[in-house]
Amino acid sequence: MKGHIGWMGTWLLGAGWAVSAQAQSTKCPCDYLIKTSGTYYAKQVNAPAGSTICIQAGQYETLKFYNFAGEAGKPLTFINYGGPVVIKSTGKESALDFYNCRNIKVSGGGKPGLQYGITAQTTFQDVSAMHIHDKSTDVEVEFVEIAGAGFAGIMAKTDPSCSDSTAWRSNFTMTNVHIHDNYIHDVKGEGMYIGNSFWGTGQERTCNGVKVRLFPHNITNLHIHHNRVERTGAEGIQIGCAPDFNVHHNVVRSTGIAPFTPDQDNGIQIGGGADGQLHHNYLEDAHDIGLIIVGHLGDVTVSNNVVINSGGVAVFCDERTGSLPNRAIRFINNTFVNSGEDGFRLYNETQKNILVNNVIANINTLNSRSPYKAVSFGQNATAEQTGNTITQDVTTLRFADFAKGDFKLLKDSPLIDKGVDVSSMGVVSDLADRLRPQGVGYDVGAYEFGELLAPAVPGAEGCETTLTRIGYVTLQPGVQAPPLPPVEVITGVEESVVPIELALSPVPCPDRLQITVETGVEIRRVAIYSLAGQEVNQWRFAAREATGRCEITVTPYASGLYTIRVTTSAGTGTGRFLKQ
Repeated sequence: MKGHIGWMGTWLLGAGWAVSAQAQSTKCPCDYLIKTSGTYYAKQVNAPAGSTICIQAGQYETLKFYNFAGEAGKPLTFINYGGPVVIKSTGKESALDFYNCRNIKVSGGGKPGLQYGITAQTTFQDVSAMHIHDKSTDVEVEFVEIAGAGFAGIMAKTDPSCSDSTAWRSNFTMTNVHIHDNYIHDVKGEGMYIGNSFWGTGQERTCNGVKVRLFPHNITNLHIHHNRVERTGAEGIQIGCAPDFNVHHNVVRSTGIAPFTPDQDNGIQIGGGADGQLHHNYLEDAHDIGLIIVGHLGDVTVSNNVVINSGGVAVFCDERTGSLPNRAIRFINNTFVNSGEDGFRLYNETQKNILVNNVIANINTLNSRSPYKAVSFGQNATAEQTGNTITQDVTTLRFADFAKGDFKLLKDSPLIDKGVDVSSMGVVSDLADRLRPQGVGYDVGAYEFGELLAPAVPGAEGCETTLTRIGYVTLQPGVQAPPLPPVEVITGVEESVVPIELALSPVPCPDRLQITVETGVEIRRVAIYSLAGQEVNQWRFAAREATGRCEITVTPYASGLYTIRVTTSAGTGTGRFLKQ
C-alpha cells in the first residue's frame, strides 16, 4: 500500500491517555474467595450489596455466575486476589460468563503493579471470551485482558427469543454498561460486540408455529473508553441499539484481518439504533473501512479522531430501517490519512452531514483507476463542508512524525489557526486532551498546536485486595455458602480489653514487624495508631489464617513511635514499637 504508515508507539506514549492511570489508593478486604473453576449461583451465596468477591490468583477453565446482584452505588465486585487470574476455556463455554447479573463490577485491578489482573481466553470456534447476557445490566469491566477468542472478545447483549419475552425491547433495557481500561487482542470476531445487530428490522423467529419479528433491547448509558484493541478478525469495536453512547480514548489497530463475512472487516462500527459521541480515538490499519456508520438512530458527533491506513474508505455512512431523518451527522476536527479508496463515502441522503476542520490526506493508496474522491456521495446525499484541508502530499502538513503515526503539529504547520470556531458544537479540546483553541483560531485536524491542557479525564483506580476481613467465605461451585460473618467492630485503643501478652520484633523495625502471641491463639485483627490515638492502618485475618504469629508491613509509615493493638481469640494485647 502506497504511503503506508508504520505505527511505532510514538503517538501512544505522546498522547498520555492510551490507558488511564491505574492507582490502588484503597484496599478491598475480600468478603468471599473463589479458588475453583465452575458455576456459581447467587442463591447459594446471598452476597450483600457492596460485597467483594475475590478470585484467587491462578489458572481456571471457566467461571460462570448466575443472578448475582448488587445495588446502585453498591455493586458486587469480582476482582483478582494475590496476582494474575488466567481463565482459559478450551471447550464450548466462555471463559467468563455472566447470566442475569446486575450492578456488578469485574476488575483486574486487585494487585498493585499488575495492569491487567484478569486474563480471559477461549479457543473453540464461535465462543466469546467474556459474555454478559441473559438480561444482565449495570455492568462495569476494567483492567481485563482478552488474550484470544473463537469469536468476540467481550460480548454484551441479550438476543430476543421466543422463550423469554421479558428480554424483548418493549420489556427490557440494558443500562449503564461501562467498559474501560482493557486490552483485547487476537480474537476471531469483534473485539467488542456490544448490542444486537438488528435494531431496525428485528429478527424473524417462529414462536409456537407462528412467524414473528422480535426486536432487541436498547442499551442506555453505554460508555467505552481507554481500551486497547488489536488484531481482530472482524471489527475492533461494534456497537448497536445504543442511544446516547459515549466512545472515546480508545486505540483500535489491525482490525478485520480475517472476517467471517466479507463486510465485517472494519475498524469501528456504529450500527442500528445507536447515536451519540465518538471522540478522541486512534484507528489504524482497518482491512476495509476505518469508521462505518450504518443504521444509526439520530445525531452522531465524530470528533478528535485519527483514522489512518484504512484499506477501503476512511468513513462510510448510510441509513437503515429506523434511522431518523433530518438528524445531524457531524465530523469535526478529525485527521484521515492513507485511505485505500475515498476519504468519505456518504449515502445518508435523508440526514444532514457536516464536515468541519478535518484533514483528508493521501486518498487512493491502492492506486486504482477509479475516480476516488476526498468526499464522495451516493443516493443524492450532500454535506456542508467548512474549514477542511485536503491534500495528496502529507509532508506539506508538517506533522511531528507522520511515518510513526504522530500527527501532532509542528510550529510551522499550515493547519494552525486555519479552522473555524466549533465551540458551539462542544469541541473544546484535541486528541491529546489539550485546550482548543490556543492561537487566534481553531487548528485543522485532530491536534491543536500548544501546551495548555484541558481538564483531565479521570483515570480509573484499582483496589488492592486483602484477606484481612474476619471470617471471609471460600466459595465452591454448586455448594451452599455459609452466611457471611459480621465484621468485628473496634471502637478504639481506649476500650477495655482482656489483656494478653504479645512479643514484637525487631524493635526498632524498618520494614516487617513480627507479632507473636501464645501458641494456638488465633490473631484476628492488628491495628496500629499514632501516639495521638489516630488509627494508621489495620489488618484482619480469617479463621486459622494467623495462629500464634503474623507479620505486618510498616515500610510506608513515617519514622517514630506507634501503639499497636492485637485482637485474638483469647483476648487483646497492646504494645508500642519504634518505626525506624
